[in-house]
Amino acid sequence: MDDLFPSAAHLEHDPALLAFVKCHVTSFLRWDLLRLLANHGQCWTDVEEAAHDLHKPRSAIDVVLEELEGEGLVQARRSPHGAVAYRMDPQEPSTRVVERLVAAATRSHELRQIIVARVLGGARLAS
Repeated sequence: MDDLFPSAAHLEHDPALLAFVKCHVTSFLRWDLLRLLANHGQCWTDVEEAAHDLHKPRSAIDVVLEELEGEGLVQARRSPHGAVAYRMDPQEPSTRVVERLVAAATRSHELRQIIVARVLGGARLAS
């Protein structure tokens, strides 16, 4: 039963997930992009595709993906024509953390609440 409904103490057993949320999940768009890229595996995703899949403006997607690249969470591949595609580096430990976080959040309502609280708390701090 504990596996179906993890307590706060149970989530504390994976400090890497909670630390990742605290450091990197600062907006809903960041969370959506991380989930999207984690679900795409090693496939490259261009900005247009991400904007279409998430129903968000390309300009907002561009900004967040550049931030995630700057933090070393995603890789960028630029074509000679200026198009940019992104993916999570399959060799990076942070990719495995994101994949675990997405899987855990899918199963845990409590973890989703933590993510929402973090995003909303961060938004209040930025105001």
